[in-house]
Amino acid sequence: KSHFFLYRVDGNMQVRHLNWDGLNDDRVMPRVAARGGSDNVWGILHHGGKSELVALIANVTGAIYRNVIQEYLLPWAWQQFHNNFRYQYDNVPVHKANLVHVFMAQEGVNTLEEPFLCHDCNLTGHLWDELDRAVDIRIPQPANLNQMEQALQEEWENIEVRK
Repeated sequence: KSHFFLYRVDGNMQVRHLNWDGLNDDRVMPRVAARGGSDNVWGILHHGGKSELVALIANVTGAIYRNVIQEYLLPWAWQQFHNNFRYQYDNVPVHKANLVHVFMAQEGVNTLEEPFLCHDCNLTGHLWDELDRAVDIRIPQPANLNQMEQALQEEWENIEVRK
C-alpha cells in the first residue's frame, strides 16, 4: 500500500514557459488544503511480475487492509503460487493490526516480517518510489484525483519487472 498526493509536499511545482511575461493569473496556483487530496493504492511485487494496482479509499484502517488481503492478495497469490508463498509485511501500522494478523493466521498465510528499518529489503518500497517518480515527471501533471488515479494505473502498467 502506498499514498500518493496530488500536489508535492515541498510546495514546488514545475512550470514551463518560453518567454518571461510575469506572473499571470494562469501561472499562479491557488493554495490548496491537504495537498489537493490523495490516492491510496495497493499492489504487490514478486520475482516474476506484479499484481494489478488497486485504488483504495483515503483512510486505510486495519479492517480495510484485511479486506484488501481477502479480496485481492489471497486470490492473486493462490493463483500464482498456490500455497507456496510468504507475504512480507511493511512496517506500516495497519499491516500490524491484530485483526490482520489473526486473519492471516486463520487463512494459513505464512508471513515474513520486514527487518526493522530495512528499506533495501523491501522491494515493494522501491517499486512505490519508481511509480512516484514516473507520475512526477508526467507532462501534463495530473490536475485532479481522477487523473492521478489514471496516471498511477498507466505508470504501474509501464513498470517492467525483470526476473
